[in-house]
Amino acid sequence: MSFAREKRLLLAALAAVAPLPLPFNRVITWVAVLIFWAALALFAYRAAADAQRWLSGWAMNALALLYLPFFFGDLTLFWRGQVLQALAHLALFTLTVMLFALKR
Repeated sequence: MSFAREKRLLLAALAAVAPLPLPFNRVITWVAVLIFWAALALFAYRAAADAQRWLSGWAMNALALLYLPFFFGDLTLFWRGQVLQALAHLALFTLTVMLFALKR
């Protein structure tokens, strides 16, 4: 067991607990939390398998560019201008991408 593996698994467990108050306060829906937990499960699986390849800088930038249309639609169509919900989705997406990009 390497230190990097244990660190990633601990971060996955802590990140799984982080969005729990948000659905109870109706900031985001349970569907968004379930999608986030599915991404965390994939991250934890890769961390447990001690994967050697993680996201690079250009892949993170590409994912950010791909997320921009969804963010605009989330801001204008889904939540009709309510900024908090769209920013909470953006924060969960950013947290997921940053976890997949941990190098050391």
